[in-house]
Amino acid sequence: MKNNPWFVIPKPNANAKLRLICLSYAGGSASTYQDWAGNLGRNIELIAVQLPGRSNRITETALDDMADLVDQLSQQLIPLLDKPYVLIGHSLGSQVGFELLHHLMQFKKPLPLHFIASGRRGPSVIRQSKKIDAMNDEEFMDYIRELKGTPETVLNNPEIMALLLPMLRADFKLAFEYQYKKRALLPCNITVFKGESDPTTSMDDMLGWQLDFCATIAMKEFSGGHFFIEESEKSVVSEIKILLLAELKTLRQLQLA
Repeated sequence: MKNNPWFVIPKPNANAKLRLICLSYAGGSASTYQDWAGNLGRNIELIAVQLPGRSNRITETALDDMADLVDQLSQQLIPLLDKPYVLIGHSLGSQVGFELLHHLMQFKKPLPLHFIASGRRGPSVIRQSKKIDAMNDEEFMDYIRELKGTPETVLNNPEIMALLLPMLRADFKLAFEYQYKKRALLPCNITVFKGESDPTTSMDDMLGWQLDFCATIAMKEFSGGHFFIEESEKSVVSEIKILLLAELKTLRQLQLA
């Protein structure tokens, strides 16, 4: 997997007991998670997914069809599922992660020990729809600006935005044209992360994740808005490390049983 453009592995660890696989938000990239790798412990290997159309894959066409994205990603990911793993997705990443779990279960591939759904309402919770293709560039950039996740210096740079707009449009099309389907309950553990002042999610919205999982969800709230994983990064990583260590402890107990 060393030269696979789909993944960034900041600290490769052949001796890792557990992998943390990370999916970013709309417009995000693997860089969101890279700095986490040094703070998770020697038994954890962090793998950040790098979707087409961004960062080192900026010249590739971004994927705007969920089924196509999940199919391509799962094919690339399967070789990395030879070890126990935990999956985290933030915002759009949670949505992609949810569909990925169902895809893996359908084809009888290993599921994660734990899924962390961050900054995203439950998949079945109806959200206001937006037709991204119907927005002109000015309208779309105004919407991006409202989310406060993209620096003004970037939004005001025509050359940079010319490169980023196709990827951003594809990502937000994935988010807003998503169609939920009720399927079998997912059997992995689930924890939901929420920003205290995130205007895109309410507590009831986040509890909606319970409808699609067998296990009772755990809820963790952090200081910050929609991008709390960056605003409160230290607290988020600390909480994830506690979760990972608990899963490692359970693995050891099962091996000794």
